[in-house]
Amino acid sequence: MKSYKNFSEILLGIAIFYQIFITSYWQTVYTSHIWQGIGYFIYLILFFIMLFFFYKGKFKLNQLLYFFICIMITIVFLVKGDSYIGTLFLIGSYVLILNVEEVLKVYFVSVLTAFSIVAMLSLAKVFPLTTADGTLVFGFRNQNTAGFYIALVFIIYLTLRWQLRNTVTIILGLVLSFFLIKALNDFTAASIILVDILFYVLDKSFHAIYKWTLVRWLIVASPILLTAITFWIGFNYTRYSILSTLNVIFTSRPMIWNYYLTQYPLSFFGTNIGEVTFNTIGNGAFDGAYAYYALVHGMFAFCIIIIILTKSLITVSKSNNVKMISLMMTLIVAAFSENIPFTGFQSPLLPIAILISVMDNRILRFK
Repeated sequence: MKSYKNFSEILLGIAIFYQIFITSYWQTVYTSHIWQGIGYFIYLILFFIMLFFFYKGKFKLNQLLYFFICIMITIVFLVKGDSYIGTLFLIGSYVLILNVEEVLKVYFVSVLTAFSIVAMLSLAKVFPLTTADGTLVFGFRNQNTAGFYIALVFIIYLTLRWQLRNTVTIILGLVLSFFLIKALNDFTAASIILVDILFYVLDKSFHAIYKWTLVRWLIVASPILLTAITFWIGFNYTRYSILSTLNVIFTSRPMIWNYYLTQYPLSFFGTNIGEVTFNTIGNGAFDGAYAYYALVHGMFAFCIIIIILTKSLITVSKSNNVKMISLMMTLIVAAFSENIPFTGFQSPLLPIAILISVMDNRILRFK
């Protein structure tokens, strides 16, 4: 059974690696549908491996119920043509056969490997190294994607080695943050690293602060609060002048949220906003997972995501696990300005949240 489990980790790693690789600049150069077909074939293998483990494994009735709900959501959204939500819940169902540490190790190796290969191809001039204005993208289609992967690899590494108080690791994080700001102009990715380092350095102090009821409630309610703030800003952007200041700080995101939320209706299964182009507001960008997922993927999927995040935070808060609180809160806050933290193959946030919500908190106990 252990050999099968090792195989399941390798297969998940291949799926994550492949999706990151083909959504790099590769997707722009090689447009054949065969590449997407290979991705679906890998996910199909994941599906059958997952069924095998649930057939052979010992799971509680409520865990089996959650599993089948995730599978039904996967099927509904894949049939609907929403591969992002479909694959998100497929990966979320698949990781139920693993624990948190195993999932983080798979994402660490897969993301690092995919990023390294794409970056090397950009250095070899197979993919573009920079944008037209000279900003480094390392073979990805924008600097925010490259920056997020760099930040994600670092914070996962920090989480896995949390108990080792290593000054070199802190220095490395500070250097990476400086690099992200100067070379990629990516303040969000730099902030992800800096916030996680802050948690890391203040670990013992945070244990004391975390005993405060208000702090616990704010952490648990953070997905709901960030959703409310996003929608309030989006619908009230033109009413209050102070929001113009936020627009500068968050690089036009409030203005973009206002445009899309007021021009397109929120719906149960998502709204087709058409193909964005560089002639549309914000150059076609629509970043901020709390606005984007609610509008594009629909309120049904979005509400389930928020419920899963909240439920997982309740479990994590009871375990008093600072490193998991740090990892999850860093990505949850990052989703305020970026979509990537909510994407199943690009970020472990939601797969881990599903895992924590369905299984008991023993999965959080790793060194």
